[in-house]
Amino acid sequence: PAVPATMPAGDTTLIAQWQVNQYTITFDSDGGSAVDSVTQDYGTAVTVPAVPTKVGYTFKGWDPAVPATMP
Repeated sequence: PAVPATMPAGDTTLIAQWQVNQYTITFDSDGGSAVDSVTQDYGTAVTVPAVPTKVGYTFKGWDPAVPATMP
């Protein structure tokens, strides 16, 4: 319920409502194949995207490393 505009005649309890933060990680493949962004809720395990490809190169990893959980 909304906060009353005027003080009620009796006690009132208000309950906080929360929504978890979401974060997006974007990836720059530096000329390699496109990599989709990852959007997930705070504290959840990060789903690592597919490894990008680039002709004549071997992918060695992301710098900095992809976090295990969202910040």
